[in-house]
Amino acid sequence: METIFGDGSGQDDGKDVLRTLASAGKRALSGESLFMTVFQNVGSGKSHAAFAAPYPGKIILVELKEFDGTLI
Repeated sequence: METIFGDGSGQDDGKDVLRTLASAGKRALSGESLFMTVFQNVGSGKSHAAFAAPYPGKIILVELKEFDGTLI
């Protein structure tokens, strides 16, 4: 989980600061946050993430195999 400024376009190259600022400005004008939270799978396999609240406070790993595949 990482918080970024703007919409994430051009985050790696660092060259297009004006585009990042313009994107963040558009988000601010529409009432959205200037920042976005990005979730990235760095493992080699396919993964899923699910959230019960609009803003995660703490993310923990749960092996569903230990709960017969279901956790409520």
